[in-house]
Amino acid sequence: MRRFLWLAVAAALLAGVWTVVPSALVRQRLASALREGLQPAGALDVRARATAPALLRGTVDRVMVEASQVRVGEIVAERLSADLQGLRFRRMQGGAFEITGVESGTVEVRVSQDDLTVYLAHLGVASPAVTIDDTGVTATGNLRAGPVMAPMRVRGRFVVVEEADLVFAVESVDVGGLTVPGGVVTTLLGAPGQPIISLRRLPVPARIERVTSASGRVVVTARVRSQP
Repeated sequence: MRRFLWLAVAAALLAGVWTVVPSALVRQRLASALREGLQPAGALDVRARATAPALLRGTVDRVMVEASQVRVGEIVAERLSADLQGLRFRRMQGGAFEITGVESGTVEVRVSQDDLTVYLAHLGVASPAVTIDDTGVTATGNLRAGPVMAPMRVRGRFVVVEEADLVFAVESVDVGGLTVPGGVVTTLLGAPGQPIISLRRLPVPARIERVTSASGRVVVTARVRSQP
């Protein structure tokens, strides 16, 4: 009986090592590969579930990612979360990992009011402020129109184009107390139809499925497309 108990304990420990040790080992390598692809300015946390047989095949069963201050198109987003299944990789010289494919997964990007405010400031809008609620986005600030600075108020929402891009669709514009066509402000702020948020540069391909705005954030939910 005692021998059986020791064998059971040994088997349990071996199973733990067989699963946990590879996961801990691969986490650091995956974090390095994902950091290169995401280029986060903030923290990056990677959790991985892998077994030794899967690693020998060059796959990781499941990878969960949390990253802050990640550039997605023209915006630096507050946070990016990803849950990936069947991630495939190859070992490079020196033991580094290169991500080569993925079976499935989801990605969520959260863009805050502050993120959009910084973006407007970079475009030259003076004293910008952004408010996000469940009906859309409102931006205010002072916009240069020729030799003068005029107070501006723009109302709109983000819409999906080309599966992985979001453009800002202007619904109403007020400049200096006058209602003007939305195209006027779009031209002043940048090229018309230019994507502001884009998931094209993520290390895995993603198709945007849903965009919601509420509580001071725009939340973009995407489905990871399978790679052969």
